[in-house]
Amino acid sequence: MKYYNLFQKQWYTQNLVDAFNANEALWDELEARRILRRTLYSLTEEEYKVLDLLEFEAMRRPDDCIGTQIVNLDKKYKYE
Repeated sequence: MKYYNLFQKQWYTQNLVDAFNANEALWDELEARRILRRTLYSLTEEEYKVLDLLEFEAMRRPDDCIGTQIVNLDKKYKYE
């Protein structure tokens, strides 16, 4: 998105802020599921954290920018 009311040098920063705000809103939206998961299942905190992050990554909008780092979920959130 272009912000014509800002200087061109500030567009990238504003796009980062918008992406952060969208991610934060999604994280808050998924809070009810996290609470329900903790009442239904008895898992360790590490397992809860992994499930929370996997759900967040699955629900998040994909990055459509060239040069955005793609994270391999198998390596990042693997637990035993």
